Amino acid sequence: MIGFKNISEITEVERKELHSLYLSMYKDIHAVCKKYNLTLMLGGGSALGAVRHQGFIPWDDDMDLMMIRNDYEKFKQIFEEELGDNYELSCPNTKNESKSYYMHVHKKGTCMIDAYFSGWEKYRGVWIEIFPMDNVPNNIILRIYKSFICRLIIFLSNSMKYSQSNNKLLNKNNFYSLRKTIGRLFLLMIKRQPLLNYLDKYSQYSKDTKYLTIVSGRRHYLGEILPRTVFFPVCKKNFEGIEVNLPNDWDTYLKNLYGDYMTPPLISKREKHTNIYI
Repeated sequence: MIGFKNISEITEVERKELHSLYLSMYKDIHAVCKKYNLTLMLGGGSALGAVRHQGFIPWDDDMDLMMIRNDYEKFKQIFEEELGDNYELSCPNTKNESKSYYMHVHKKGTCMIDAYFSGWEKYRGVWIEIFPMDNVPNNIILRIYKSFICRLIIFLSNSMKYSQSNNKLLNKNNFYSLRKTIGRLFLLMIKRQPLLNYLDKYSQYSKDTKYLTIVSGRRHYLGEILPRTVFFPVCKKNFEGIEVNLPNDWDTYLKNLYGDYMTPPLISKREKHTNIYI
């Protein structure tokens, strides 16, 4: 694939290549999920793309998937046997070291380096993100407490991540420089991997309740809470010519994330990722 060495807008050629690869990766993951009766659905910008564009958002350069926690845990267990030949798993509470607090499935034989992970050598393949959907306690006090702990751990783990990046461009930003300093201090006391493993366990709630949340979502624990009926049973939609699963009430789901999601944002407001090499 075509490479670029600085954080910049990727070309249309690069984006089309990524979209094609993501679609191929999705099909492989979905086939395994179907084999084991695991429910996989599109989330975030990918769900928005399915509704507004019937495929990828034209300027998007990633793919987001979601699984209910039980299926997410089963997928961890069968991953190596079913997908290990062509993919690598980066996920907390697995035998592999994790790059983040949620699951990344990396395609072997490819390379995509994020600015924040430019100090990492282990997992560099192009990845798809899979987010776990967790039960939410009915007790409002317990919800707020769990949200606070999750937000705190995410803040600390991300600060540690920034401190481990060797990308000099981040040093020019005062916000990330401060976070890198905080990360270095906490790395003197605790390693990042046990922190990620703890967050993954702490996010879980064993009782089935009326509400679900995506702890690692863009709006965090409290902002992602929605009734279970918003997600299940899943709804079928077209995405780049194939049938995919979306949340049952995708309108409520997307409004919660984006507000007026059918109006494309101005170019200056479009989300951009920090890839420095593909």
